[in-house]
Amino acid sequence: MRILFLAPTLPWPPDSGGRIRGYNLIRQLAGEHEIDLWVVGRSDSSPGDEGQLGRVVRELRTFQRSQIPGLRALSAPHQESWFHSAALEQALARTQPGEYDLIHLDELCLVRALPEDLPAPLVVHHHKLDRELAAATMSEGPRREVELERWLLLENLSVDRTPAHIFCSQDDAESFTSRHPRCRSAVVESGVDLDHFTPRMQTREGRHLLILGSLDYAPNTLGIEKFLGTCWADLRKHHTDLQLSIVGRGASSEDWKELPAGVELVGQVEDVRPWLARATALVVPLEVGGGTRLKLVEAASMGCPVVTTEIGASGLCFEGDEHDLRADSIRGLTAAILDALGSESARSRRALAAQTLVRGHYGWDRLASRMSSYWQSLAPPRHERT
Repeated sequence: MRILFLAPTLPWPPDSGGRIRGYNLIRQLAGEHEIDLWVVGRSDSSPGDEGQLGRVVRELRTFQRSQIPGLRALSAPHQESWFHSAALEQALARTQPGEYDLIHLDELCLVRALPEDLPAPLVVHHHKLDRELAAATMSEGPRREVELERWLLLENLSVDRTPAHIFCSQDDAESFTSRHPRCRSAVVESGVDLDHFTPRMQTREGRHLLILGSLDYAPNTLGIEKFLGTCWADLRKHHTDLQLSIVGRGASSEDWKELPAGVELVGQVEDVRPWLARATALVVPLEVGGGTRLKLVEAASMGCPVVTTEIGASGLCFEGDEHDLRADSIRGLTAAILDALGSESARSRRALAAQTLVRGHYGWDRLASRMSSYWQSLAPPRHERT
């Protein structure tokens, strides 16, 4: 099949959840389908970034952002305004029927860029539920209510354009379809590069916790701040030598000036694997649902023990106490972490069970195959058309 893959940002370098998911799915799917990747330009991208994707897809086109028209801005959520591109809309308007077998829209915020008469069947891919994210991270008030209404209008429009929607988790799919019963959903979880995230034969440090994730993503930063404020002091009372490293892109020194004793802000690293290989456990302090959950499957693939909130593991086939240690809330992570630190054999047992699960079910090739099957159910291959 020939696919027009529309994304609001170039999925390279693979240094955040959305980019990692986007790149790996495209890389796998390009082995079976002809993919033209059209993206809105990013100010921090480089020609080298485009070269990486250009070697994977049939064609890569980048369109510059532009000012969204005034009246349209009144009903547009922030993301839609930010990624607006008049050049992209003009190119889409020139696309002819029969040119593509399917249009894959990689984020909800681009749905209004599509022409009224679609030249091919459409599927919308949700890396997260934008409305839920706005509800959980914005302060109460009129601005929040307006933004939620704008996202709901965009959801309604997307379901009017197509019933075909892909989600990262069953929870996300059920939440969306509860609002939009006409939606025909598919679930493609996030995976792991099994050749890259391989187990390493080295001794893990006895009391060194790791938090991993994009530090410019509100659910992560809110969760870390709450964890440090509610759990860290109690943990250090029990283990005065306990250390915590926070690793991820997008850290602002202004936002992380005063950290408690034992906590180190590492920021962005070229390779997270050495950190996963030596950490006593990965801690996932999330209380806002949705998103890719990549950090859990990457850690598990390398045999790194995981301590997480229930929401942090939502959408994955992990079972609490069998594959990881769970807490209902961030506050409850204190007891779960103390439990994890108390028994090396139990940590190793859970980590091995999680590693076996992930390496058997969460490889990108298997997940891309699921997406490919869904694509093909929506539009038959070109040679079968009359």
